[in-house]
Amino acid sequence: MQTLVQGCNRSLEDTTWSSRGWTFQERLLSRRALLFTEVQVYWTCEIATWVEETILEPVKPEYEVTRGSLGCEDTFPTRSTKFSRNAFPSYVTSYSSRELTYPSDTLPAFSGILRRMERKNAELHHWGLPHTRFDQALAWGGGFNRRNEGRRIVSTDGFIHRIPYPSWSWLEWTGIDFTPFNWRLHERTMRGESQSELDSYKLGFDGTVERIKDIEDMVDTDDIDGIEGLSHNAEYPERKTVKDCYVTLSTVWKGDTEVTGPITIQTKRSNTLSDKILNEPSPWPKEDSDNVTTTVIDQYFLDTGRLVFYTSQARAIARRPGGYEDEILKTIGDNHVWLESILPSEYMSDWQSGEERILDCIVISRCCDLWDGHETDMLNLMVIKWSDTEVNVASRTGLAKIAEADWVRLDREWKMVILE
Repeated sequence: MQTLVQGCNRSLEDTTWSSRGWTFQERLLSRRALLFTEVQVYWTCEIATWVEETILEPVKPEYEVTRGSLGCEDTFPTRSTKFSRNAFPSYVTSYSSRELTYPSDTLPAFSGILRRMERKNAELHHWGLPHTRFDQALAWGGGFNRRNEGRRIVSTDGFIHRIPYPSWSWLEWTGIDFTPFNWRLHERTMRGESQSELDSYKLGFDGTVERIKDIEDMVDTDDIDGIEGLSHNAEYPERKTVKDCYVTLSTVWKGDTEVTGPITIQTKRSNTLSDKILNEPSPWPKEDSDNVTTTVIDQYFLDTGRLVFYTSQARAIARRPGGYEDEILKTIGDNHVWLESILPSEYMSDWQSGEERILDCIVISRCCDLWDGHETDMLNLMVIKWSDTEVNVASRTGLAKIAEADWVRLDREWKMVILE
């Protein structure tokens, strides 16, 4: 005879513990957990979850509470392997809705998960985005509101630098949808079957740049079989590479992608080159200094949190015909093309049907099929807002997609963009 679990299986879903940011990685990184709720006590480990009201015979009860029903976003029987590339999107999406007493802890409270994933997948991360196919990682969707927070970095020379969380990173936003991130594309990239359209570079305080390398640039292809989840012998649908399929159109809008430093930023108000922006430490408001995580680093490259890359940029008039996602791009020459956009709710809330607005967009990557990870004839665009004070500096506003054939019809410019 066997008893059934009494009460609600989702005992932890509505608790404060399940809504806090730090407890997310606390639960995910724990191999075993003993959970006390108002209903009963749960024991969970890597293999199963047991409940207080289930008797011990037989050895494995017929009725079991899954970890998902406890509101714990780790691995599920029907989902991805724990800490795999395929699991990463669900971690980011779940974590971004959690609350932090100090929003500046957004990265530290997730850093344990990033380190575990780096070790498991032979990967590196930059502000929460994986190096391999960094261009695709930039195409995350959603983002309800910006946190407007940052980190305090103390370099070994004693200077304190305030580094805002970059607008291009999901760490700066709440309500992220990271589902477009495709692990199959990672595997194809590792095998040399795919590559990024653009090259992204980190920007240092001294103006130097450092390219964000795909894992294929850091790992010998002969070692691929030693990385979990990758194998030269895996079978994939035969299809032309991205170069063969889209080289004709890409040469129309794409130029040289290499960035060489040092980079200096020109200010708009004085029309002079400003060394202060990059080289001098930025003061932190005194009233906030006790609530900001401080990190001491000892490295030759001190990152500003800004990205530098060459890309195709276009400005167009967008009209909202109705609904939430579809706008019409209209250029000066009256060429009309469709733009599928994902903009923050605060941006869309006062955009009336039929109203026209100016949108600045830049290409960040080529869209890929979510099922097989192959590239398509669509481009991922980042909707940006240009800085009022610095030349070629912009921040992320939202995400959009456009047919490549439509993009080449627009009045475009190939230019260097600095994303903050």
